[in-house]
Amino acid sequence: MHMPFRWQCVALAATTLSHQALSGSGSTVMPLHSPEPGSLHIAAGSKRDFNESQWVPTLNALISGSTQEFQIAANPLAIATYLSYTSTSGSYYNASDANRTINGWVRDPVDANPPGGMRAIAFTSGARGIIVFRGTDLNTTGLSGQADNCADGLLFGGKLASQLPAYCKAFSPKDLDYFAAALEFTKNTLVRHSGVEFAFTGHSLGAGLATLVASAIGGTAPAIVFSSPPVRDNFQKLLGQAPAVLNITDRVLYLANSLDPVYHEAASLAGLPGRVCTWPPPATPSLACDRCFENQPGYLHREELACSMCFQQEHVYSTYFYKLLPGPRPSCGAVDVGPRYPQPTLRAQRGRTPQIDGVLSAGEWGDAFSLKAVLSQPLVQCFKPIGDPKDWSLEAGWIKFDSTHLYFAFDIIDDVAYGTDTASWQPSGNPDARLLNRTGWPWFGDEMEVLLNTMVGKPCVDHKCGVVGNASQWQMVINTIKSRLGGYGVGGLMEGEPRNDNGTAWKTYTRWIESGIFRGATSPRPRRAGLRHGYQIEWAIAFSAIVLPGGDSFDPLTAKTDVAVGINFAFGDVDTPTLGDSRYGLRHETWISGERGNRTATDEFATLWLLV
Repeated sequence: MHMPFRWQCVALAATTLSHQALSGSGSTVMPLHSPEPGSLHIAAGSKRDFNESQWVPTLNALISGSTQEFQIAANPLAIATYLSYTSTSGSYYNASDANRTINGWVRDPVDANPPGGMRAIAFTSGARGIIVFRGTDLNTTGLSGQADNCADGLLFGGKLASQLPAYCKAFSPKDLDYFAAALEFTKNTLVRHSGVEFAFTGHSLGAGLATLVASAIGGTAPAIVFSSPPVRDNFQKLLGQAPAVLNITDRVLYLANSLDPVYHEAASLAGLPGRVCTWPPPATPSLACDRCFENQPGYLHREELACSMCFQQEHVYSTYFYKLLPGPRPSCGAVDVGPRYPQPTLRAQRGRTPQIDGVLSAGEWGDAFSLKAVLSQPLVQCFKPIGDPKDWSLEAGWIKFDSTHLYFAFDIIDDVAYGTDTASWQPSGNPDARLLNRTGWPWFGDEMEVLLNTMVGKPCVDHKCGVVGNASQWQMVINTIKSRLGGYGVGGLMEGEPRNDNGTAWKTYTRWIESGIFRGATSPRPRRAGLRHGYQIEWAIAFSAIVLPGGDSFDPLTAKTDVAVGINFAFGDVDTPTLGDSRYGLRHETWISGERGNRTATDEFATLWLLV
């Protein structure tokens, strides 16, 4: 039998929880209004985000209702999130909560509660239901916290399995695939409760899962969550579509403490597609959070003591449950629809200096940020779509820097090597494409381009803002069949766009190549049995070609904060004249960011964080 649970329950409110993630302040909990079924009242004329949903009144109350209406609407969601911590196995388990439910709601007897893995609970009340996913158990001395930390790193931390703590090897890939487990739990729950419309909620890791699952199942199911990590990139990675395409943004509501470092990071990365409601900072400042947020984005400095203290003070769910929810309602902003195209966030960290020879040696890039997560999502395809990854695919990519240079490396599958497996034919649009001057096309052939923009946030009208060809905005090319230093027939660096500015940018690019400010090399993948054909590329860019808005070059030795720059990668594939575009000759052109028509616009670049 499930015991009903109200916020007014003094015994539960006074419970001492077992770990810092739910440690209360010890003060008396202000009672919140716990509604009887059907008692929720919304003023007539409130705008409805999706008219058919049973959850429209709740969303309206949370977005624009009075404080009392907000508290009534938030009550069952907040209690469900509380119970996700205290009634499932792990560091916060409280035996007295094992069978508790929400007043007026029935707790589903089937939950997800493994010793180490994704936790979820379902509740129903008439035609409405709640599915809640538990957040991270921060105590990594036990299976619960270890599994959560590993899964969190894979799902929201951008880590590979090889970069996780050693204890993660004790769990199977299925154990750590929390999204798949959450989706399976949801589908099974929907089968048991046909006709019930579920909302999804959770805190932290659970909030991210709730948002992604609500998006995956579609319909009118809302996600109303507390302190979500940045999730925008996961839409492309896991669901194959941008949030705007999935029509999720009108039914996702993030409730966040403005001092919460997880929210701070998510906001700085524009990682929350939907509407955000934030509680303002208190009159008395938090010294730890002020120190943490001195360096943007604050929570990327996870190792700093100030950020750790800020996390414990402002992110843990007890702060939301005991401090924020009983008080004045938060203020809500407009819906952030976000772009309808991929625009990922990348990171680079300091690592060992690689040898720029076009050969990806064993272990050479093991300390670099991997692009695996980006490459697993749909990329921007121009000219003819790629029907078979054996034809062309981006196998792997890495980014890192040392004290003087930024480095990139790429491993590319390509079944036909232009100029080796084919003749060095020229496209109809430019019979002189092979020339090594501005008349030629430096990008014609099997090639890749890097476009960089340090002037992030600079206004861009109608996407008419390509790079200008200086140390703040540039585009450079590595071609497998020609290069500035080696001539035609030798792969390497070539000047990029723009070429129609009286040669100013071209001369700058040539000087950079000849002086070694830019270095690049390419070589064929080894041709042996069992290894697909293709080529490998390595880049080195001196920091003198990465000039920040203040006029100084990026310098990791003196930088006091992480630095964000815009970046895009393009990959061109040329095979035979009959397979290529009738004018440009390219069969495929693949970009990691932007929409097809505006992929060279600086406001559609991906974001690269240089982590110092």
